[in-house]
Amino acid sequence: MAETLMQHMPGPHRRIPVMLGRMRRFIARRMRDNAATLQPGAPRDFIDCFLQHMEKEKSNPSSEFTLENLELTTLNLFFAGTETVSSTLRYGFLMLMKYPHVQEKVHEEIDQVIGRLPQDTDVYPLLSSVLHDPSVFKHPNAFDPMNFVDESGRFKRNDAFVPFSSGKRLCLGEGLARMELFLFLCTILQNL
Repeated sequence: MAETLMQHMPGPHRRIPVMLGRMRRFIARRMRDNAATLQPGAPRDFIDCFLQHMEKEKSNPSSEFTLENLELTTLNLFFAGTETVSSTLRYGFLMLMKYPHVQEKVHEEIDQVIGRLPQDTDVYPLLSSVLHDPSVFKHPNAFDPMNFVDESGRFKRNDAFVPFSSGKRLCLGEGLARMELFLFLCTILQNL
């Protein structure tokens, strides 16, 4: 009854079903894209992890790992994560406005610990710090292809390996470069 009554009331709440439909279509599209490019053992996000558990439990008829539950759980994460974070930030900013001396202390600590860059400073990621990290690579200072192979001899992805940079400075030609390197190297070695 409340739903019927609400349909006749003016206001922004009338857009909720439309927005909910858009969100569900977006999530369904992401689920399809993730399923099509899924790499077992190298999950990129929550959807990949869920899909991998679905695969493990596909023979269990009472499994909770279903496509419908994936869609609804992802939708729930969007709403729960968005609302709680925005409410907490709003309350935090309210407290900082109410107590400016606390805001000043927080600002000083951020400047002291993190620091500031002058405006218009070019920032480049220091890739060597990541590529030589012993917590990520077993032998970081030696040429060791085994850093990219799992126990069964299969290629394993390593997100710390960023030869094409990352973030805003990510190389747009990474896919083409990888393909060319693979083709050239294989062709040359094949013809030795």
